[in-house]
Amino acid sequence: MSLLNVNKRLINFRSKDNFLTCSPKIMGIVNLSPESFHTSCEPDEKAIIEYVWSIIEQGADIIDIGACSTKPNHDYIDSETEWARLAAALPIIRKNFPNAIISLDTFRADIADKAVRQFGIDIINDISGGTLDGDMFGIAGQLGTPYILTHYATKEIATESDEDFLALVIDYFQKRIYSLKQCGVKDIILDPGFGFGKSLQQNYCLLRHLSDLDIFGLPILVGVSNKSMIYKALQCNSQQALSGSLAAEMFALEQGASILRVHDIAQTADMIKIFNYIHQITL
Repeated sequence: MSLLNVNKRLINFRSKDNFLTCSPKIMGIVNLSPESFHTSCEPDEKAIIEYVWSIIEQGADIIDIGACSTKPNHDYIDSETEWARLAAALPIIRKNFPNAIISLDTFRADIADKAVRQFGIDIINDISGGTLDGDMFGIAGQLGTPYILTHYATKEIATESDEDFLALVIDYFQKRIYSLKQCGVKDIILDPGFGFGKSLQQNYCLLRHLSDLDIFGLPILVGVSNKSMIYKALQCNSQQALSGSLAAEMFALEQGASILRVHDIAQTADMIKIFNYIHQITL
């Protein structure tokens, strides 16, 4: 079983060993960035409380909070702006939802450090895999916080063949898992990084071969919700990509995904109920 120490709580995530006995987890997105490609949460106290409450009520197991958009071809906001957004929202969320498991979506080590120490953030979700801030692995090790390691590709990787691409992904994870452990990080979740520096074909190649990541024996997070790999394949826009997202997420579950990071919580929860019925997973 994949038991992770999440702020002194042992959480059981799906793995190859308990594939048919453990229900997948839902990570609900709380987006504090108006620059994002998808709907953002309004920055006032009442709206934040209502938004987070609705996510939890609909079935989110983890709340993923981000204040800096990382959509493709977008300039990142500065650290001061990111922290100002988080410092306004995190006290509200922690006060009103003290038992919620909160993940912080940031690639900046200083932001992660302050958020964990000041507001008890439970998980660090770094879309860059430590490549955008060389201090991140060390900080994660010092904090003792579970770390989501994302495959973050450069533009150049999109030219590789499928076979070479998959080998590069495996090699990337192998080296960075070793580095994380050397820094004292004990609890690691893998995110294949759908949409980050990958062609449309490579995103689907990675989805088809998601189970290849089982070799690491770590929980796998999949975030394809309303991304370009979905709406480009359907020739629609991100607001029309729900059905395609659910289809890809169901396939990801069949391939062993442990966590789904999604915008549409209620629909995903319904899909997981059907998945559990199919596989006779009882909670």
